[in-house]
Amino acid sequence: MWYVIIHLTFVLSAFVMGYLDRLTRHQTIEPSSTVNQSGKG
Repeated sequence: MWYVIIHLTFVLSAFVMGYLDRLTRHQTIEPSSTVNQSGKG
């Protein structure tokens, strides 16, 4: 039973991390390009 709980915890955390990665990746596309330009200039 413990194996099931641990496995579901890891699977759920993987989905949450993927969802957060998708959200943050969409939001940081524009600022990262401006940071790169300001760093080069």
